[in-house]
Amino acid sequence: MTSQSRTALQRHVAFGLVAAFALCTACKSTNESRPTEPDPNSTASKGVTARDVGTARIEPYAGRWESDPRLATQLSALEAVIPQALAAAEEKAGLLALPGRGPVIRLVDAGTPGEGAVRLRLVDGVRRPVVPVPARRLVTGLFTPSAHFAPRLAEGALLSSAGEQPVPDWLRAGLPVVISGTLEHRLHERALAGDAVLLTEAELFPETPSGDDPLWAATRLNALQRTGRGERRLARFVTLLLAGTPEEAALREVGIHGAEFLDAAADTDRARALETMRAGGPLRVISIAREALRNEDAAAAATASTLRAELESGTLSPYLATEVRVVLAELALLAGDTDESRRLLVAAQADPDHLLRPVHAELLAARLAAASGERATAASLYRRHAADHPDSPAVNEALNAIGVSPEIAARVPGVAADLVSTDPRRRGRAATRLGETGDPEVAPVLRVLAGDETADVRRLALAALALAVGEAATPDLERGTRDTDAEVRAAALRMLSLAAADGGLSRARELEKDPSALVRETAAAVLAPSRAAKRAPGSAVKSAVKSLGTSPVTPTPKPAPARTKTTVRPGISTPSAAPSPKPAPSKIPVAPPVKPPVKPPAKSVVTPTVPPAAAPPSRPLGGAELPPPVPGRAERSPTPSPPPTKKPAPVKTPARTKPPPKQQPKPPRPPAHRTDDERRKPPPPRPKPPRKPDRDGDGGSST
Repeated sequence: MTSQSRTALQRHVAFGLVAAFALCTACKSTNESRPTEPDPNSTASKGVTARDVGTARIEPYAGRWESDPRLATQLSALEAVIPQALAAAEEKAGLLALPGRGPVIRLVDAGTPGEGAVRLRLVDGVRRPVVPVPARRLVTGLFTPSAHFAPRLAEGALLSSAGEQPVPDWLRAGLPVVISGTLEHRLHERALAGDAVLLTEAELFPETPSGDDPLWAATRLNALQRTGRGERRLARFVTLLLAGTPEEAALREVGIHGAEFLDAAADTDRARALETMRAGGPLRVISIAREALRNEDAAAAATASTLRAELESGTLSPYLATEVRVVLAELALLAGDTDESRRLLVAAQADPDHLLRPVHAELLAARLAAASGERATAASLYRRHAADHPDSPAVNEALNAIGVSPEIAARVPGVAADLVSTDPRRRGRAATRLGETGDPEVAPVLRVLAGDETADVRRLALAALALAVGEAATPDLERGTRDTDAEVRAAALRMLSLAAADGGLSRARELEKDPSALVRETAAAVLAPSRAAKRAPGSAVKSAVKSLGTSPVTPTPKPAPARTKTTVRPGISTPSAAPSPKPAPSKIPVAPPVKPPVKPPAKSVVTPTVPPAAAPPSRPLGGAELPPPVPGRAERSPTPSPPPTKKPAPVKTPARTKPPPKQQPKPPRPPAHRTDDERRKPPPPRPKPPRKPDRDGDGGSST
């Protein structure tokens, strides 16, 4: 193995270890920073608390959808509809909700007993109408406050006003639609919201034996208002029926001669409504286009020009115009025109009150994002659809868009459900499990998760991607350094510096001015080794040796040069190089030393000689440095002069600093009591003072 391949292998191993460490750290921080998942069976009130809105009351809810952020928006819309719906019930039908007996709004999950129709129930000992609201349909947009909730409130007001009196089925089914004014919406919804387009009158207005079809009953009440006589015809008729009056008698009270006449008028109203919908023939063209799109038939493109002309004419109702936009968007996507498809779909979704197929529009948006190369957006839309509609056949389509093959789903059990989950913790767990496989085939799935809407999932996906494919994840890591989240940028930069050294250094220099302090610190840490190597060329070698776990060889320090013995001329006393040990204290008292008298130095014979070329350095005497000899002055002879016979004349010498006297150790104090023998002993001899040199430094004088 060459040195280059060995270096690449070492860097790849280190890169994998750092990626694994980042993966574990990110997973741990994700688990610590996020709260635990709420228990769907918990009875504690978390998302929805009890509140009173006028005479109505909203009960607390802590079910499956209480943590969904869309629930708060839908509840606000419900609260806005409550006073309007109750006021319309009182004005149009004379249904008055008494205080304390108004409707109770209860959010329910699928499969909950009583999730269907409105019923009278005992609430705190009082019979009140309970209006169930399906939480899943409310959150996903299938149960709209204006088109579906308002009729249920009107039905509750009807039951509350009736009390113990039974209400005819047809009146209970049709009156809420008339009071809420949702007949047109319900008619278009029945015609277009299903898989097939309904075109005939029998399909749109089926007559049941009990007459409890909402649209059939609603057209009958509309015919009563149109053909009856007197003021507030509908309110009078409803009041008479609730009071127990037979239907024929109640009809005569409002000026209608029999039920046959009323049914004939209702048939006329149904025909007119159907003719209005069929104006221009858009229903049949929409039916042809949708059938062709369902079968992926190329003949669907032939209907595009007709539908576009109908839309541009401006004669379509808002419901038909929105449906035509959805169909045209699907046709444009089939033709490969993603820009035109997106424009039409956005216009259709901008009018949610008239959008009859919201689920289909969501799926179309996901397919459009996948066709445009926006895999992360497509995955998010597919995940939302799979979570909102677990039984939808489009779940497999969502997995294919994310990139989960059957082999990967079988190799990592449960990962498919985690990937299509809306819980970011489950998606992060899926990224961790996929990265631990070390299989490069999971790279497409991890790249989709690297564009997730949650920052923690993106961070985990980048670490898992680096662990799975190694240095091949360099482009993904480089994109990660441009993420909107600071922690993602910092983690991606750390791994990029190992995957591509030059690219990591270049990107680190750019991120030194990042707004986040964490990213700036990471960039400085990445750049520190290269800058230290430039300042100290040997630091790179030391770092390499340190990384191998050994310490560099340090040079053996040279011993201090031994101090040579100084040659002292005779007659000159030089202090020893090593300090003499202090004398041990003696029990014999020693008298204090007497300073000897200082006598003038003896006269020396001066011999005029020329000083040598290189005079020896002066030696320290008594701890002081002697001055060098003065050029031109004669050197004094080292021979000691004989003792003078008479008092010599004082010789003038240049003033020089007297060396400090050497401090003598203090003698120990004598004991307080001495014996007679100790007193008779003679004192010890005095120590002789050291010989002092003369003033010229080359001789000594005797005392």
